[in-house]
Amino acid sequence: MARWIAGISLLERKESRDARRVCGINNVKEKAREAHLRYCGHVIRREEVEPIKRAKNMPVMGRRSVDRERIRWMDVVRRDMSEVGLGEEDARNRNRWRKLTRAADPAMQGD
Repeated sequence: MARWIAGISLLERKESRDARRVCGINNVKEKAREAHLRYCGHVIRREEVEPIKRAKNMPVMGRRSVDRERIRWMDVVRRDMSEVGLGEEDARNRNRWRKLTRAADPAMQGD
């Protein structure tokens, strides 16, 4: 879609990242990581008695799949936090957490 908006043909042999930069669109993976971490920050800052906080820390009973295990939300969040280099203790400072988890705006980056 970004290629179409930017008017870049596949024959031009330009990368999709160039089309996203021209249109000012972030990488979908980076935006998904930003959304995961933003919500996780809200959950971490909640009081321990809140239902969402209790559900996050609740053990899951039963067996996991024999084949490829299903990826749980918290597994994805932990992976995202390790990629960015954050821990749960970093979420206590909301301004710092927001600054470190925001996806960069490609339109503002230099060539």
